[in-house]
Amino acid sequence: MRTHRAVAPSEDVWRDCLSIHRGEGGSVVVSKQEGRDDGPSGLLRAVHVFWSTLDVLVVAMFIGMLVVMFVQVASRYALGIGVPWTDETSRFLFIGEIFFGAAIAQRYGAQIRITVLLDVLPDRARLALETLADILMAVIALLVAYGAVGMAQRTSSVTASTLPISFSYLYYVQATGLVLLVLLVLRDIGARIAGKRGSEARS
Repeated sequence: MRTHRAVAPSEDVWRDCLSIHRGEGGSVVVSKQEGRDDGPSGLLRAVHVFWSTLDVLVVAMFIGMLVVMFVQVASRYALGIGVPWTDETSRFLFIGEIFFGAAIAQRYGAQIRITVLLDVLPDRARLALETLADILMAVIALLVAYGAVGMAQRTSSVTASTLPISFSYLYYVQATGLVLLVLLVLRDIGARIAGKRGSEARS
C-alpha cells in the first residue's frame, strides 16, 4: 500500500511527486509517482516563460521605436507637420529596451567585452579577473538601481509633456532591468566558482 510522503512545508514542491512504500525484504523505497510533474521542472518552465515574454517585449519595443521614428521623420519632412508625441514615445521605448536588453544580453552571455588581456592570462588569473569584473558590474548596477528608485519616488507626480505617463515608470523600468542584470551576474559568478571547484576536484 502506497502512502504519501510526510514532508515539511519547505518541501511542498515534492509532495505530489514522491511516494514511500515497502520494497522486497521490508526496505523503504522512495519513488516518483507516475503521471506527476516534479516541482523544479514547473519552476523552470515559469522562468522560461518569463524570459521568453521579456524577449518578445523587448523586440516589440524595438519595432515600436522604429515605427514611431518613421512616423516622426515622414510627418516632418514628407508632410511638413510635426507629431509631438513621437519624440517622447521613441525615447521611452529606447530606455525600456536598453535596460531590459542589458539583462537579456547577460543571460545569453552576449555582453560586449574586450578580452585582449584575458586571452593571455593563465586560467586562474583569468577567472579571478572575470569574477572581479562581474562583482564591480553588480555593485555599479545596484547603485544605479537604488538611484533609479529614488528618482521614481521623486517624480511620481510628474507626467510626460505629450503622454499621460508618469516619469516614475521610466525609473522603475530602469531599476527592474538592473536588478535582473545583477541576479544574472550573481548566477554567472556562482557557476564560474562551481566550475572551478569541479575542475579542481577532478584533477
